[in-house]
Amino acid sequence: MNIRLFGIEGCEKCDMQKGVLEALSIPYMYVDANADEHEALCDEQGVEDVPHIQLVHNDLVVHQHVGFVDPKKLQKVAAEIGQIIK
Repeated sequence: MNIRLFGIEGCEKCDMQKGVLEALSIPYMYVDANADEHEALCDEQGVEDVPHIQLVHNDLVVHQHVGFVDPKKLQKVAAEIGQIIK
């Protein structure tokens, strides 16, 4: 399972989310929601606000959250989903 974090430059909550994930050594893929090359992905994924976090398994979004999310809660949700999709 992978974490995809959509954010934009200068977004305080996005920076907080990135910082907490990094401090806890939680791997994630950052997607700049303002970048032209990510416009189609953002549209396809329905990203309208940031931070927007997705848990992705086999290229399918299995959970998503808009706004800052406590990483421990995110880890708990990922573990629960991991048990379901095994």
